Amino acid sequence: MCMNLNMDNLNCGKCGKQCKSGKQCCKGKCVNIQTNRSNCGTCGYTCINTDHYCNGKCVNLKTDILNCGSCGNKCGLNLNCCNWKIVNLHTNEKHCGRCQNNCKKDDACMNGICEYA
Repeated sequence: MCMNLNMDNLNCGKCGKQCKSGKQCCKGKCVNIQTNRSNCGTCGYTCINTDHYCNGKCVNLKTDILNCGSCGNKCGLNLNCCNWKIVNLHTNEKHCGRCQNNCKKDDACMNGICEYA
């Protein structure tokens, strides 16, 4: 029986139209909710402008430690994501202790604190 053409994977958009494996019927169209920005992880959930979609989740590639700069680019131990780049907040003079905390000229970042070198 053909009932809900908007959400039925076996009758998507019209009776008998089946969504292929890995796709879901959203508003009568077969989409991949893992990669579709307008249906991120679920039908109708749209990522905000600053977000990108990574494996069905909306993430901010600028700051997300599991998706830094690109999907799946994970920050390691004691590392953080600042402006799409993986950095060490303990030693990076441009991101000392926190993102965009620049040490002064002639200072070094030691354990996340700017100190005179």
